[in-house]
Amino acid sequence: TTARGITTGVQYIVQYGSYRDYENASRHAGSLRKQGASDAVVREMNTPNGLLYKVTSAAFADKASAQQQLDELRSSNISDGIVITLK
Repeated sequence: TTARGITTGVQYIVQYGSYRDYENASRHAGSLRKQGASDAVVREMNTPNGLLYKVTSAAFADKASAQQQLDELRSSNISDGIVITLK
């Protein structure tokens, strides 16, 4: 995003699920893509709890756009999730 002409580099994603097992994450992402969330991907992330595979959307430049996608998926009964900052 841009604040007073300075690019901050902060991006937002919708997280649909978090798994320790890659296969489970991959199945969830594939199911979401078949239902219309065409940008669902699996991201490997190191966390304080160890390596996790997170099923997320593509990155958005602003939180409102990510929230709008999540709201659309919720209203279509495709998926729930949370909007998080991608660092």
